[in-house]
Amino acid sequence: MGNDRAGDDGTVGLARLAGMGTEFLSAILAGGLIGWLIDRWLGSAPTGLVIGLILGIIVGGVTFIRHALAANRAASDAYARSHPGGAPGPKDKADG
Repeated sequence: MGNDRAGDDGTVGLARLAGMGTEFLSAILAGGLIGWLIDRWLGSAPTGLVIGLILGIIVGGVTFIRHALAANRAASDAYARSHPGGAPGPKDKADG
C-alpha cells in the first residue's frame, strides 16, 4: 500500500542489469548476422561471420562497460547524497 522505495530501487537495478545483458547479446547477434549476410553476398564463409562476431563482442563489451560505469557513478552519487559525511576511509577503519 505504501511506496516501498527499497523495492523500487531493486527492481530498477534488476531491470537495468537485464537491459545491459540484452544489449550485449543483441550486439553479438547483430554482428554475427551482418557477417553472415556479407559471407552470403561475397561467398567468403566463414570470414565475415567470424569478423562480425568479434566486432559484435567488442561493441557489446564497450557498451556494457559504459553502462556499468554509469550505473556505478549513479550509485556513488546516491550514496553520497544519503550519507553527507561520506564513507569511512582506510584511516578511519585503522583507528577504530
